[in-house]
Amino acid sequence: MSAKTIGILILWAVVAVFAVLQIGNSQLTEFDPNLTFSEQVADVNYDLEFVGLLAPYIGKEKAHIIHFEQGNCMCEWVAKSHKHKIDALAKMQGMPSITINLDVHPKFKEFIPSTPAVAVIFNGQLRFLGPYSTGLGCLNSNGPVNEVLAYANRSMFANPVIISDAQGCYCNTAQ
Repeated sequence: MSAKTIGILILWAVVAVFAVLQIGNSQLTEFDPNLTFSEQVADVNYDLEFVGLLAPYIGKEKAHIIHFEQGNCMCEWVAKSHKHKIDALAKMQGMPSITINLDVHPKFKEFIPSTPAVAVIFNGQLRFLGPYSTGLGCLNSNGPVNEVLAYANRSMFANPVIISDAQGCYCNTAQ
């Protein structure tokens, strides 16, 4: 390989890294930018209302992973590998997963401030609701939902983990 070819490859790599960082920086947004989700989850009946709304989609299964997307959000594409990792962890525990597109089912936009988002339901109880991960580009494939999956089926689980204060790669549902 000539020095000129190596130089072009190095220049290309620098430009590619810079482009990825710029895209990531432009996508660093609040999961709950209007704080409406934070206000909603303060209501003691929020989780019951949310699970009730999900009932026709999840049926009588003991546990479920519910992924929320809009379909036109670049951040959902970025989170695909994390989504697959969550599904694999859930499958090991016998938990099926479904995906709800908020453009097809807009009633969920009232409950989900941004996508990509995920919920964990076990025995009719909300165990987790929030983003897959946080941070620049949301490339972290080990977010809080992974930890909740590790103990979601234990009876000692008292309250749901609901993440509303997060920054990362999210697409607001109100836009």
